[in-house]
Amino acid sequence: MYVQIFGMTRDSLREKNKLARREKILTNAMSMIAANGERGFTLKQLAEESDVTIPTIYNLLGGREEVILTSIELALSEVDDVLTAEGPLTGVDRGLALLDSLFALLRSNKRTYKAVFRILYELESRAVSQAMGDLFRRTGSRFELIVKQATNEGDLGGNLENLPLAHNAVHSTLGAIRMWSVGSLKHEVALARAKYAFLVALMSDATPKGRKKMMMQLKASEEMLNK
Repeated sequence: MYVQIFGMTRDSLREKNKLARREKILTNAMSMIAANGERGFTLKQLAEESDVTIPTIYNLLGGREEVILTSIELALSEVDDVLTAEGPLTGVDRGLALLDSLFALLRSNKRTYKAVFRILYELESRAVSQAMGDLFRRTGSRFELIVKQATNEGDLGGNLENLPLAHNAVHSTLGAIRMWSVGSLKHEVALARAKYAFLVALMSDATPKGRKKMMMQLKASEEMLNK
C-alpha cells in the first residue's frame, strides 16, 4: 500500500529527497575542489558543508575518488552540450565558432573548470584516465565532422585522413586549455592558440580557396598571440 503525500507516494518523495541531497553534495564538492584543489578535498569537510554524514555520501555517491569523478563528469556534461550544439555554421567557420563557445563556457565558471582540467591531467587513476579518454574521443568526433564539412565545401583537398587532422585539432585545443588551467596562459591567449593550431593543422590539406580563407583567420589569431 502506498501512502500519498500531496499527490506523491512515500517512495517517490524519498527518491526526490535522495536526488536533491545528491545534487547538493555534488555542487558543494565541485565548489570545494575549485577553491582548494583536489588534494585539499576531504569527505569530512564535504559532509559538514552538505549537512550530511560521511556514510550518507558513501551511500549516495561512493568514496572520495567517486565523488571527485562524478563532479568532473557533471562539469564535462556542459562541455558535451557545447560540442553537440547545432548551429548555422559548418566546416572551418564551425570549428572556430565551436572553440569560441567552448572557451566562453570555461570563462563562465573559470574556477571550476580550471580545477576540473587540472584534475584530469594530474590525478592518476583509471577512472580519471577513462574520463579524459572519453572527452578526447567525443571532441575528436566533433572535429572529424568539421573536417568532413570543410572538405565538402572545398576548403580542404581531402588528401589527408579526416581523423588524424581532427585529433591534431583536439590535442592543440586540450593543450591550450591545460595551459590555461594551470595559469600559464590567459584566457584570450589560450583561445587564440587553440584557433591558431586548428587552422595550421587544416592548412596542411587546404585548397587554394581554403588557404586564402584560413590565412585571414590565422592572422587574427596571430595578432593576439603577438600581443
